[in-house]
Amino acid sequence: MSIVSENEMIRIIREKAGLSQEDFCDGICSKQALSCIENGKNGVSPITFEIFAQRANMNVKPFPCFADERDYDCYMDLHRADFLIDSWQFDSAYLELEKVENNNFSDNRFYYQKWLMLNCKILVLTEKYDYKNVSDLILEALRVTYPEYRQGTLKRKLLSSIEIELLSMLADAYIGMGENTQASELIEYLEEYLKKIKISVVALFMLSSYVGYLKEKLCLINNDYETLLDHSNRWYKNAVIHHRSIPIFRFASMNAIALYKTGSINEAITMFKEVLAVGSFINSVFVNQCLDYIKSYTDISLAEFDNIIYNQIGFTPKKFRTHYAARLKAGVYSTSDDKIIKFGGILRLLRNRRGLTASKVYTGLCSKSMYSKVENDKALPSVILAKALLERVGITENLFDFFGNDKEFKFLDLKERSASLSIFDEEKAKSIIEEMKSLDISEDKLVNQEIQLLSNIFAPDSKDKTEKFLSIIEETQKDFSFEELGRPLTNTEFAIVQHYIRGLFKTNNEDSIGQGIDICLRLIKYYESLNYDITQYRVNLPMLYMIVAPNLQKQGRAYELESICLKCKTELMQSHIYIKASIIYYWQIYKYTLQSDPALEKEIRSNCYALKLFIKNDIVFRGVRNKVTSIGIQLT
Repeated sequence: MSIVSENEMIRIIREKAGLSQEDFCDGICSKQALSCIENGKNGVSPITFEIFAQRANMNVKPFPCFADERDYDCYMDLHRADFLIDSWQFDSAYLELEKVENNNFSDNRFYYQKWLMLNCKILVLTEKYDYKNVSDLILEALRVTYPEYRQGTLKRKLLSSIEIELLSMLADAYIGMGENTQASELIEYLEEYLKKIKISVVALFMLSSYVGYLKEKLCLINNDYETLLDHSNRWYKNAVIHHRSIPIFRFASMNAIALYKTGSINEAITMFKEVLAVGSFINSVFVNQCLDYIKSYTDISLAEFDNIIYNQIGFTPKKFRTHYAARLKAGVYSTSDDKIIKFGGILRLLRNRRGLTASKVYTGLCSKSMYSKVENDKALPSVILAKALLERVGITENLFDFFGNDKEFKFLDLKERSASLSIFDEEKAKSIIEEMKSLDISEDKLVNQEIQLLSNIFAPDSKDKTEKFLSIIEETQKDFSFEELGRPLTNTEFAIVQHYIRGLFKTNNEDSIGQGIDICLRLIKYYESLNYDITQYRVNLPMLYMIVAPNLQKQGRAYELESICLKCKTELMQSHIYIKASIIYYWQIYKYTLQSDPALEKEIRSNCYALKLFIKNDIVFRGVRNKVTSIGIQLT
């Protein structure tokens, strides 16, 4: 079945939420414009689609259809900026935000609202800002969708994720200005609202964790250290599970203060060491906030931290000017406009930007004639094929949703569930495989490939199992060869390759391990040569680095290990702190075994503290501790 249009989905979303057109479009567009959208006469920008879906409390990502190329660029630039901010790369984020401003927000006020929100987010993360000025900027952003915003009227409103984040930052600014009653009321409202909404697990955690952090700030102000200890400990453990650095830093610091105030001085010092080590490791401005916490709430001497590496981080936020939002539009456009970029247009745009021929995109996925129809918007593919085609042109994240029949929805849900399975979940895997087969769509080569992959992952280890991964990839990559990587890989194809390499490393055979290393290094070189953006790189390259590094260490291949280590010190790895720290740890240990050095010993100790902040399992960290102890380094 072909994918369903965005217009029909917006109508379905509204009707499922039981909302009238008037309530649904409040603050977004006119009732007449919404009627034209639902009737297919108008289209909407993805950011406008997102706001519609979130207002209806639906966990649905936008449909990939854009008013023009500027619309596409603004959407992706803001997505990259958000990612860069979450990994503390503020200077790079400013470059993306500048692109959006130079494109005049694609004349879309919702892009302007998100742009304002992200600029404010950078200021708030520095923890050193003019609270009154930022609160005024936040209110301006809120009034893009609620021109007459007042805190008392919120209970009658439906909120988008952008609005929730803006309100959280407003509560943060209130705390900074000493308006704790207003902050407390807003925090309480947001906490209750977040219990009712349906968004992705990660998005909900990030929004809820910020509100949780604000509650802890109030505990700190009220000297309620017992509550702070319990609350911060629970949230810190959740943050480690989700592997998100901003909440990890926040809750670990609060936990350290609470430990100190309740008498666990040594534990507090250790926790502060971990935060300082990680913050310095990735040049996060949170180091400065952590040092302020130590000075303001404890009597701990900074001499306690002399055995690790940490530095205050210099950063000056950029000044930005506000714009007249009323001049901007709602991201609604006529479907008869010849500038519209539909699904086929996106494939063509990205294929040309990546320098790919059409055959490199469609081969193994569909026929040449089918792809020609899709790229020229003469036909729509199935949901499963649509996602695979986007992955071939470089969009490997689930940025967009496609809407098809129940079987396709069920298959994609099962595929997502299978991605979170561990090697110990054999029974769950069998159940998912049986459900996939029962959908009766396994004649689709992409579905069949997924079923074969999952079945082989949970088969007993053997040489045949490892070799079978190569036959599975040939479902969509005929005559596949690591010697000559001609076509980009879909997410499933990359997973197959990854499991094949892991199988080679499990053999403990020197030749097989050497073969696995050579394949990994070839893949790394290939991905580094692709003209893809940071969102593509953060999916595949870090995983390849992590797989190959310990095996390079085992084989004593110092030059290649050092090369991987240097790659991990670039901005690319800022969002993969645990992987980055692990790989540098392998290199440091290797160097130290060749020649001990006091400076290197300090680096290793700092890196171990950085790893500990991200390892919730004490048994796992015991392996790290035992390794460094065996070479004569003590973690104190």
